[in-house]
Amino acid sequence: MLLTMRLRPYALRRSSFVTRALSLNRIGPSLPGFLLRYEKMHLRLASSALSFSSLSDMSLPASALNTTPGAKPHPEESPLAPTPVVVNLHLDALLVKFLQTKQRKTRMLVSGKKVETLSLAGLRDLVGRRLPFLKDQPYRLAWRFPDQDTMEPLESSQQWVAALQAAQATNESLVLLVRRTPGVFPPPSWVCPPDEAAAGESSPASRLLGGIDGEEEILRDLAAVDPDESAGYALVSFYRFVAIADLQAAAESLERLWRPFGALGRVYVANEGVNAQMAVPDNVLELFCVATKRHGLLRDVPVNVDERLTREAYANATPFRALHVRPRAQIVADGLPEALDWSRAGTELSGLQWHEALDAVGSRGGAVLDCRNVYETDVGIFDHAEPLNTTFFRESWAALDERLQHVDRDAPVLTYCTGGIRCVKVNAYLEQKLGFRNTYRLKGGVIAYHRELRRVQAELAQAQPAEAAAGAGDASAAPSQAFARDAARFYPAAPEVSVDASRGVVEVRAPSLAPAAAQAAAPPVAVQRLASKFRGVNYVFDDRMGARVTDDVLGQCDTCGAPCDAYVNCRSDACNLRFLQCAACAPLWRACCSQACRAARAAQDERRADKARHQSERRQLQMLSRAAKLQQSQQQSARAAAKAAAAVDAPGAAAAAAAAAAGASFRDHALAGSTASTAAPGDAAGDAVFSARVQTRLGDYCEAMSAPEPPTLAALREETQRRYPANVARMLSSPSQGALLSLLASLQRAERVLELGSFTGYATLWLSRDFGRAATDDVAAAAPGRVVHSCDVDDAAAAVAARYFERAYGAAAERHIVFRRESAEETLQRARREQLRFDMVFLDADKRRYVDYVRTLLGDAEHAPLLRPGALLVVDNTLWKGLVLRAADPAAAAASDDDGDEALPRPEDFGPAARMARRAADMHAFNAFVQAQPALAPLLLPLRDGLSLVRYAPPL
Repeated sequence: MLLTMRLRPYALRRSSFVTRALSLNRIGPSLPGFLLRYEKMHLRLASSALSFSSLSDMSLPASALNTTPGAKPHPEESPLAPTPVVVNLHLDALLVKFLQTKQRKTRMLVSGKKVETLSLAGLRDLVGRRLPFLKDQPYRLAWRFPDQDTMEPLESSQQWVAALQAAQATNESLVLLVRRTPGVFPPPSWVCPPDEAAAGESSPASRLLGGIDGEEEILRDLAAVDPDESAGYALVSFYRFVAIADLQAAAESLERLWRPFGALGRVYVANEGVNAQMAVPDNVLELFCVATKRHGLLRDVPVNVDERLTREAYANATPFRALHVRPRAQIVADGLPEALDWSRAGTELSGLQWHEALDAVGSRGGAVLDCRNVYETDVGIFDHAEPLNTTFFRESWAALDERLQHVDRDAPVLTYCTGGIRCVKVNAYLEQKLGFRNTYRLKGGVIAYHRELRRVQAELAQAQPAEAAAGAGDASAAPSQAFARDAARFYPAAPEVSVDASRGVVEVRAPSLAPAAAQAAAPPVAVQRLASKFRGVNYVFDDRMGARVTDDVLGQCDTCGAPCDAYVNCRSDACNLRFLQCAACAPLWRACCSQACRAARAAQDERRADKARHQSERRQLQMLSRAAKLQQSQQQSARAAAKAAAAVDAPGAAAAAAAAAAGASFRDHALAGSTASTAAPGDAAGDAVFSARVQTRLGDYCEAMSAPEPPTLAALREETQRRYPANVARMLSSPSQGALLSLLASLQRAERVLELGSFTGYATLWLSRDFGRAATDDVAAAAPGRVVHSCDVDDAAAAVAARYFERAYGAAAERHIVFRRESAEETLQRARREQLRFDMVFLDADKRRYVDYVRTLLGDAEHAPLLRPGALLVVDNTLWKGLVLRAADPAAAAASDDDGDEALPRPEDFGPAARMARRAADMHAFNAFVQAQPALAPLLLPLRDGLSLVRYAPPL
């Protein structure tokens, strides 16, 4: 019988522990019989956390299976000789991310007898059995001992055998890293089931995206970009009516197609087709569209690109939080007793054709019908359109029967909806049930109309300056290549299109509603100025609940009756009603629809605050407990070292060991955020418990005993927390940190301050104040002679900041704050051109560019420094959730993961693991860079997420 001994990760630390746990003196001489009785089950031993299973990683000699009572294994055949080697198997971050697996590491035991004979191919076989999704896939291997910092490539069997022998001789374990081969993406295990691979089908790697055409080319292009590094998201929608038999297989195929792109959204798959609303990282949007249009179910499907949002704006709106591809009975629930032929659904009109047709329908006795629900038409509608006033789409059929009962069946009927999918069903009903013969629908819905209109408006804007410069006034000026390409794409039969830039007119020949025979002779139709004929807001079915098309406000606040077109969901958990509420009523009513819901929300907010506070205290207690245990362990080690040094009469060594213990104690105490303690001296656990209990109250006490937060700044902080979700609002500086910035600027006597990354301007206003001056009078509190230069790229946050700058200083705001909506790099280059030099710099922008920003500030051989001698540089987020400890010592971090309460913070605790790890590496690299600069003297404080104070002292 072949047996494997698996050790639980939290119990297995050293191969010597395996030897002790398996000692025959501990388990007893009856081990063979004991194993035979439990050969088909796992037995967990409480003392050693061992389990046995019928696998084949370790061989036992035949005599070990002797069932004779009292029989003892021969010493030469003992299963403990020679010593096995423990191998810790790790997957690198890129591989884990692409495999979409939570399994980041595992362990395997290499039999002592296999050490000298295990080849590299045998190792790959072991890895494939332990991690089945890697079997027969291309990957690289590297290894090291636990106490080494660098990995050595593993490229031959000789290297592997030598590593195993060294580990066996020193009774150490090995760390084995599995890396992705450049340019090759190993697929997840569900891409190619084992039975398919055995059947000799195409390579799993070639079916990573579901076997679409040109897959290898797309994968190669996708390998060069990282969706997590995109500047924002593009919101897209598309649909396709197509017969689907196996819904689950289709849903899995589409999810497999889109997941590598980092796409989010909601997709429904039904027997009648596919309906998708998604958010796609903008740096892979083109590849996403190409891959989607090559999928068998979505061949050449038109993709509506609704809007592009920066990451900050997306975090504020959060249209989608995950990717869900779900089977449904219908992609649009219609309530019809039987399905219609969706291919017979009238004629599609492009945006420009629809634009010109709206005015012509009334003269021919037709109708323009809004197929959306009443809450959608309340905030936005086309000119000349009639709403059906339905609450649910299934009510449309009765409304259509009543509205069109006296309309001539040859009269034109135009329909539209948000994205075009509901119009397909409505027009199919009009033609197949009501007998209408001239039905038309807006291709891509309001979303496509708005996008096409913006394209043509941009075309006009580009053409007009060129025509004016040339002095041309020809009314038949030819369109540009971009407009011609756009027209060819959106018109079913390419019409004659011309742009007259001098008059701002687009001319289109062949109106859509004319009979086919008359289209060729139809005169051009001029679309004057292309002003949108859709008024108001286009309601969308994601968390935004609306995309503005024009400035018209058509709705009314359900609370006070004021003009309003902003939908909200009642914040009472028991209600969740969708209703219109204006900005003035929202804070007064706490975004609730009634007095009862407002009271219910107050109660639920209090419960959630209590829960969050308890969870925070529990997490703090856990972190402090880890630090206290580590401190106690270091103190014990230091005392043991001092005792050993004293035994050999080495007072110097003893003093050094004691000093090291004291230094470690202070360092851990500071990092853990510990304060006073009532426990006995040396009782580290007592310190931690006391600190966790009083830390929140101490924070409140410190703020109460400090200079008060000015009312304007308090209002700005509250609005930011109300506007943005918690994960975005936390970018705001705390009142204590803002006061510290004001105090530092005042002590520095700074006249010119630079802030890179203002967000909503909270820290900017603190920097502009002279600390200690009148808290209630913003103008009187402004530091005389100080100018703060600030920047940010988020338009929404910048608008809030500009409003509060004006609120604080009125017309004098520009004398105190120079704010620009541009990137940090652009601001630095502008300062370089204007030869500005700063007394203080607050850096809180793109963490990836911190080193580049400081290099620019320090200057080079061609450019003077942007800092005055003695200037102060303040840098935020330099501890990055505490993850810099992992970046500074990856080996120690990996070893600490199995240490229970002493484990370091993990990237996945704070967000996407790969991104968090990269930011931590960036911050560690920045800290090391600053420390290495001879002209900089840094002091890193464990304040909030880490605050570095760096003095610029260039050599004389």
